[in-house]
Amino acid sequence: MYCCLWASVLLGQDSLVWEQELDLYLAEADALYRKDRRKAMDILRFAESKAKGFKDSLALARIYNNMGHSYRHWGYTYRAAELFRNSYILMKNAGKEESAGFSLIDIGNLYYDLKKYEEARPYYEGAIAIFDPKKEAGARGIETCYNNLALLAEEKGDYSEAEQYFRKALRSREQFQDSFLLAHSYFYLGRLALVQKRGPQAEQFARNSMEHRSGGQWAGRYDLEFLPIAQHYILGEAFHLQRQMDSAEHHFLRSIELAEPYPQLSPYFLKSYYSLGLLFREKGDKKEAEKLWKAALKKSQALSFFDEKELLWKALISLYREEENYAAMAAAYEQLYDLVKRQTPGASESMLRFHAEWRNYNSREKLAQQEQALAQEQKEQRIQWWILSVIACLLVLLAVFVVLLNKKSREVSQKNISLSEQNRTIASKQQIISENAEELRELNETKDLLFSVIAHDLRGPFNSLTGFSKLMQTYIQNNRWQELKTSFQILDESSQQAYWIFENLLGWIQGQTGKLEAENQDIDIRPIVEESLRLLSSMRLLKNLNIYQDYVSAYAKADPYMLRTVLRNLLTNAIKFSSEGGNIYIRSWEEGNLLYIEVEDEGEGMSKEAIRKLFQTQKLQTKSKSVSGLGLILAKQFTECMQGQISIESQEQKGSIFRLSLPLGEQAQVPVPESMQPHKQTAIAPSPATDAQSFMQEHLLQLKNCLAPYLSELNSLTVYEASALRKIVAELQAKTENELALQQWCSLLQQAIYNSDQPLYEQLTTPLYAL
Repeated sequence: MYCCLWASVLLGQDSLVWEQELDLYLAEADALYRKDRRKAMDILRFAESKAKGFKDSLALARIYNNMGHSYRHWGYTYRAAELFRNSYILMKNAGKEESAGFSLIDIGNLYYDLKKYEEARPYYEGAIAIFDPKKEAGARGIETCYNNLALLAEEKGDYSEAEQYFRKALRSREQFQDSFLLAHSYFYLGRLALVQKRGPQAEQFARNSMEHRSGGQWAGRYDLEFLPIAQHYILGEAFHLQRQMDSAEHHFLRSIELAEPYPQLSPYFLKSYYSLGLLFREKGDKKEAEKLWKAALKKSQALSFFDEKELLWKALISLYREEENYAAMAAAYEQLYDLVKRQTPGASESMLRFHAEWRNYNSREKLAQQEQALAQEQKEQRIQWWILSVIACLLVLLAVFVVLLNKKSREVSQKNISLSEQNRTIASKQQIISENAEELRELNETKDLLFSVIAHDLRGPFNSLTGFSKLMQTYIQNNRWQELKTSFQILDESSQQAYWIFENLLGWIQGQTGKLEAENQDIDIRPIVEESLRLLSSMRLLKNLNIYQDYVSAYAKADPYMLRTVLRNLLTNAIKFSSEGGNIYIRSWEEGNLLYIEVEDEGEGMSKEAIRKLFQTQKLQTKSKSVSGLGLILAKQFTECMQGQISIESQEQKGSIFRLSLPLGEQAQVPVPESMQPHKQTAIAPSPATDAQSFMQEHLLQLKNCLAPYLSELNSLTVYEASALRKIVAELQAKTENELALQQWCSLLQQAIYNSDQPLYEQLTTPLYAL
């Protein structure tokens, strides 16, 4: 055909009208530009000269558009952009808006090729604004824009937005039942599913795409050759994802086979080579994988599919590295470097210059449009002036009426505003009264609860003081000096305990009033721990607990009073909830600029919900909290006041760990005295006067007679039912004829109630039921 066209020109036998000639030129150039670049461009330049001779701007626009597609295929991006811009200007000046829209799409595609996705988006969106969806050509343009916007979203990783755009294009194409376009839409959806690793969906979309290959509209189309190559590649990857290796291999080979006559049409045949090589590599056939990748690179030497060739070279490098073939790997790296260096480094800069020129053209065009609009606006303003003069007279009359109406309306509005302000004032005062009432109610609840827990927790120590003072009188009269010595010790501990409860109450009250201030100084924590253990020795010995101490570092910046209170509360908590014969661990170590102190027990432990509620500091939450229960709240307040932190680790039935972190003292690493080296403090058995088991064996019959009226009630109670047990103790202590053994039994029972010590309670009551 090419020879015939040139012969007809040379012989002057122009038997076709110009439009028919132009169609022939463009069709011939479209058939040649992928195979013979020079001949295709000669035909287009000849057609351009004839169009200029006829002064046919529409023909020039079509020719420039065709040239732009050719230059884009050959990799001359900037030249292609200039031609598409010229085509857009000619089409727009001729009033062919839809054709101009397709030129905008072509410019956007150039930016997409350069991976400048944000620059491409405005061109696609501008084209959508131009197309008329009611016309078939406009609908096709919008479908193309939707597909391109979907590709932009896919490149950004927004697969949900990409699928929405693809499906919009698919729904539009289903209205026109064009098999060619439907096949493309299903192909894009299949490729998107492949990117998301959805093998079955990718397979289904690829099969749907292949079902629309029939139809006369396919004849002579470039995609008749391109699309089957891509469809078989998609099917191969889908089967690969589903681990159907034989089917995957078949479709990869089929894609390669279809691309053999036209390797320049599609990069998917290179992708098929790459994926087929991966498949053989997974099977362990590395030689076949290397052979396939080398064959693909050899066939692609004259092609411009840079991304796919880069992927193949990287696959070979990875294979050579795995085989430790460093010479081949070095050669592959050199080839990859040359490939990257040849990837038209000036294309992006050229497109930036084109983008600036394009914006300048649009600015000039907008300026001309603005001048034309301004002239039209001035004409309309003169007409409007006469109309407004007539309307103004009417408005004057209306204004008089409105002024009178507004005067009356303002009077009513002022009254409404005054009423609204009064309502807001009343509502504000009601809100203040409500808030004050709620605050007063909470304060009353806290006061009542505080009084109740004071009465609850102080009764035990003072009962002990009263009971043992009577016992001490009896011991003095009977010259029982050993028991008197033990009673003095218990009396001292009870008074210390009462004083400690008052300290906790005072600390909690200071925390509520915001008057806590720490005076931090460098202190050694070990004497404070020893002092606290000494004060709590009776509680520890009563449960026969073992104490382990390990001090790696022992100096902190802290307030001595506050630290003493915190450690005493933590140790009391550990002793109280430890099982009889259990262990308690005390550790300290340095980490960064902090000293960590840890108290661990093997007791009941706590649930996560209990830990979450443990340090509620705003108010006492329930009536089950005692003053001693304020200890942990106080520990948290004091620790934070010393610029430290407190944390808890706990498991139910396994125990708890309370961990303090305080600023490190200046003498952080000091030699630890031998007496304070990590050691075990074994619990010392309590004296006969405080040993419940031996005490019960010695005085069992005597106690049986005294407690006979209360045995059934004691048998039905547990140590946690403190109110009922205290009532029994109060009745027994009120009897003036009480014997010494009964008074000592009451003191031991009070200790069990105070410490919630069920084992001690059972030691004091169970032998009574056996008689």
